[in-house]
Amino acid sequence: MQSASRLIGIFSALAAACILALSAIANTVGIASWVRPSPTPMVSPSNPNSDRGVILAGYSAPPMSDVSFGPEVAIYRFMPKWSLEDATVVGDTVYVVWEKPGYGPHGSYKPGLGSLIGGHLRVIPLPRVYDSLSFVDDRKNLMGIRIGGGLDWYALDNGYVRPIRRPKPAEPTFMVLADGDRCVAGEPDSRVAIYDVDRAGMRRPILSVEALASATKGAMDAPYPVWCTHFHGEDFAFIGGSIGLIFRLDQGHAAILTTGRFVGVGKNDVLIQDINYELLQAHVVSD
Repeated sequence: MQSASRLIGIFSALAAACILALSAIANTVGIASWVRPSPTPMVSPSNPNSDRGVILAGYSAPPMSDVSFGPEVAIYRFMPKWSLEDATVVGDTVYVVWEKPGYGPHGSYKPGLGSLIGGHLRVIPLPRVYDSLSFVDDRKNLMGIRIGGGLDWYALDNGYVRPIRRPKPAEPTFMVLADGDRCVAGEPDSRVAIYDVDRAGMRRPILSVEALASATKGAMDAPYPVWCTHFHGEDFAFIGGSIGLIFRLDQGHAAILTTGRFVGVGKNDVLIQDINYELLQAHVVSD
């Protein structure tokens, strides 16, 4: 009887060890990669002070459910059942590179291409399954890396794709304000948070550190790295890491729009992702 109990104990220990080993292997090779990770921290572990203002101000930022761009813009909020890998806006189409378990051969995790229409994913078929997909050439073309090697290029055209030869690299046009100027962050010891840079390279301040501090209730009291864009005639600034704060800029003032990040911006469409991976698609329905 004691021998049987001893054997049961040994087998139980072995089973537990096997389960732990398999769990480690699964996490290593990506079998468990579809489990949605915890939200990206707003403070960089390597530099806790780098995004100090982001995490302090983020707690009081308006939720994405409060985001509005005016009566002419329709808002679609949704939690996708797929993982967003990348997004871009070409013309009037929001393209996304998405991933979902079982989409690739033998149930593997391979990316797919799709478009978003009113918050719904429409799958765009490609000639083959790719190991990786990415938007290139000012994010107006698609590059696919074949399984086993080789590259293919596609033009994004009115919600579809067409094969093309390798295009010439295009200069990126992000960081552009509504008037066509660019924006840059102020120097660390400057009292200017954001500069406007015109086509001649001349800089002028468009947001002071004092205005930034006022918008964040004192949490941001110094210049931070910034990314600017425009949508529906308004200028916006994104400050933070992978997830940070989105500000609406207006005549030297800043107001927090929400916590999140821009993942795709076009003339009539914008796509925002928040810290919980929820997406917001805004579409201009009337000018």
